[in-house]
Amino acid sequence: MAKTPADHPNHPRGRVLVVDDQASSRSALEDLLKDEGFDVTLAAGGQEALDRCAADEFDVILLDLWMPQIGGLDVLKELQRRGCPAEILVLTGHGTISAAIEAIKLGAMDFLLKPWTVHDMGEKVAQAVEVKRQKPKGSLHRAFQLLARESRLTEKQVLVCKHLVAGRSNQAIARALEISEHTVKTHLKNIFARLGVKSRTELVARVVSSLEQS
Repeated sequence: MAKTPADHPNHPRGRVLVVDDQASSRSALEDLLKDEGFDVTLAAGGQEALDRCAADEFDVILLDLWMPQIGGLDVLKELQRRGCPAEILVLTGHGTISAAIEAIKLGAMDFLLKPWTVHDMGEKVAQAVEVKRQKPKGSLHRAFQLLARESRLTEKQVLVCKHLVAGRSNQAIARALEISEHTVKTHLKNIFARLGVKSRTELVARVVSSLEQS
């Protein structure tokens, strides 16, 4: 019997993005997770998932490893490069355990074997939501979103900000984002101008200020 929102005092229990190229799998996961009290968004492929993550924030991403065009591992690598704050659970078949282990090395929280059970799925997602909400990076992500809206920062500029606040040098930022150091300096010049700051220290202070507001 389906649970109603009243059965979940904190409804929704968390925001989940389901990424799977199989319509039947997406539908089954959507029904199960909504029944468990989660707010569910669907993506039919890797690029759609990346677009949705760029536009919104999720607590958990259920990511199928084997998809055409952009596979799950490539999606995971890009999300990690962007500093996506969501906890990621990968979905894989019995014959792809090695790929699931690779996903764990890349930052995924855990993996679920297909066919998954209703109990295991609900429990894993609930655990992942709890882990994500205990980490401060979720609030930091919201602070960057606030800065981006207020100061009209581009996605690339937000990425540069995130690496800067993490204490990385221009060289390290360039390496992580696969751009030149000159491009990093150009981004920083534009970021400073848009935020009205004159140094890295002042930029960090602005982020902290946005963190308190988010």
